[in-house]
Amino acid sequence: MEERLLLVEKKEKICTITFNRPERRNALSPLLLFQFADILTRLKEEEEIRCLVLRGAGDKAFSAGYDISAIPTDMTPEMAEAFRAKNPLQAGLQAIIDFPYPVIAMINGPAFGAGCELAMTCDIRIAVEGARLSIPPAKLGIIYHQTGIMNFINIIGLGNAKEMFFTGRAYEASRAREMGLVNYVVPPAQLSSFTYEIAQEIAE
Repeated sequence: MEERLLLVEKKEKICTITFNRPERRNALSPLLLFQFADILTRLKEEEEIRCLVLRGAGDKAFSAGYDISAIPTDMTPEMAEAFRAKNPLQAGLQAIIDFPYPVIAMINGPAFGAGCELAMTCDIRIAVEGARLSIPPAKLGIIYHQTGIMNFINIIGLGNAKEMFFTGRAYEASRAREMGLVNYVVPPAQLSSFTYEIAQEIAE
């Protein structure tokens, strides 16, 4: 694991993983996602871990989304096929789904695109005041994958999901709470303590 991509801290049955690319607003690169999936696979075997907290480095963003610029542009046809067969984003999301203990997203800033979907895959989502959540593919001419759409429908309902995907709108934390995108919205000074109070309650 390269520390510049992911930071892992374990304390009192709680593991915190930080997406550590603040210079890219914690955008999710293929390498980061594959490393993330590998870490979660190994954490499943550690009996002392009972809760996982995910966050972005710094206070500028939880994650700006999938880092398209990090995808190799000189792939051979064989490499491209292997990349499609083992989609890095799906690997990361599936690792969260398969994790045997609760996963909390501490949304310490904007969560866009893949960053928003990753947060939505978590069991509990706690957002800082001022955070924004968005799925912008419609504005980029990108067709979103069906599994991701269904996850949003299951959590926020068909009407809200349609609005979110059709408009690509960025929702303020307070509106995201009303829609069901997040469970809690807290002031910046209380985000960490509030998140870890819940994590500790789960881990006990």
